[in-house]
Amino acid sequence: MTTLKTSYNFIAVGAFLAMLSVLLGAFGAHGLNAHLTDYGMATYQTAVDYHIYHALGLIGLGLYEARYQTSGWLNLAGFSFITGILLFCGSLYALAVFKLQWLVFLTPFGGLSFVIGWACFTIQAIKGKHKTP
Repeated sequence: MTTLKTSYNFIAVGAFLAMLSVLLGAFGAHGLNAHLTDYGMATYQTAVDYHIYHALGLIGLGLYEARYQTSGWLNLAGFSFITGILLFCGSLYALAVFKLQWLVFLTPFGGLSFVIGWACFTIQAIKGKHKTP
């Protein structure tokens, strides 16, 4: 059984990551647009898109967890979303801005983390004990 603190931590981290994605998106659109190639901008935009999707997913997961007081699968899902943002989005940001090609080996691991997160969330939603508080 998870505590409400865990779910609220996921909500807080998700909200922070959503804010960060908006800031990075604005920075990309207004500060980097003139400095990146079309490929660089597309790569950066992909990072921003996946960043916001999974930050919002983390908020939703925290809300689900707070409502139903579930465990295990949602904790794994939440940490997988956070790991995915760090590895997938982080490696794409680094590639686009700093041309750090060697970090691209992390991108598939971040994508796999996203898939694991959504799979765990799905499993919990299917098998979960949906008790109304």
